[in-house]
Amino acid sequence: MVAQPPMPGMGYQQPQPFYQRELETLKGLKHINWGIILYIVATLLLLLVAVVAVITVFSIIESSDPTPDLGPLLGLAALACGGLLLYLTTIVLWLLGIYEMNKGKDEFSSEHSANVSRAVMLIVLFIVFVVISFVVTMILALSWADPFATPSTAEMIDSLRLTVLVSGIFGIITTAMLGLAIVYLILSLCDEKYKKILWAAFAVNMIVTAVGTAISIAVVYGDLSAITDVNDLASVSSAGDLAQGMSFIAFILFLLAYRHAYNRVRTGELQPVPMPQPQMGYMPPPPGPYYQTGPPPTAAPPPNVCPSCNSPVVPGETFCANCGARL
Repeated sequence: MVAQPPMPGMGYQQPQPFYQRELETLKGLKHINWGIILYIVATLLLLLVAVVAVITVFSIIESSDPTPDLGPLLGLAALACGGLLLYLTTIVLWLLGIYEMNKGKDEFSSEHSANVSRAVMLIVLFIVFVVISFVVTMILALSWADPFATPSTAEMIDSLRLTVLVSGIFGIITTAMLGLAIVYLILSLCDEKYKKILWAAFAVNMIVTAVGTAISIAVVYGDLSAITDVNDLASVSSAGDLAQGMSFIAFILFLLAYRHAYNRVRTGELQPVPMPQPQMGYMPPPPGPYYQTGPPPTAAPPPNVCPSCNSPVVPGETFCANCGARL
């Protein structure tokens, strides 16, 4: 019998084309990179606006012109709105990138997966504390705003001191949460050099926030006897903003680390963990080495023999030619 080759579709799987999957981690890193860049630009823009605004206000105060030109201040306000719009875009890019990295957290090592889970938990806590801080600050800031009475300067100062203290404490806590989340998102994707840069960026961010908070608290808890109206009070309350504006230095370091992690994943220096292949349907082969393509062969009938002498006889004969027995 001639051997037949296996037939396609009968227990034999044709080779399937292989498609390279698009990594969610790579997409997330790309969005967060752009978010950090926009954050740096927005911070520098608002820092510039704050410095120019202070200079402009002082020049208007010292000017003897009864109708000063407010055009520069309006231009600065427009730039400040642009900076706030960049901040909103930054938040959208960060949230999108964090979502994508969490979606692809199992694409690399188990350590990376655990770190991304920690980062997501920190982000959730960060959002919760920001909301709490905003609510508490608004309550404290409006505690003296009695619509039926004019608050005294002493009441405003007391409210301001408590507001700055509480918001400063919440600011340090939320800065630590956000910084740790940024570190943990890519800690396992960086080599030793850039891991040190990540932690250095976290330390710089914490120092800048602590210094800005300390300046604000020191100012409002100092001698405020010269304060006469709410405008002077607002100027004093923002004394630490310039120091906190230096946070862009920390995010430049964060950007270096994130670019490094993005390039390692994009160039294939870091290989993702192979994904488990889906189970394919399989039909076990029948017994025997080959498949049958037609009906099974039938065995040839045995030759006719004489029942008396077992001699072969020609089919159709009536008597045996050897012994003469009737067939």
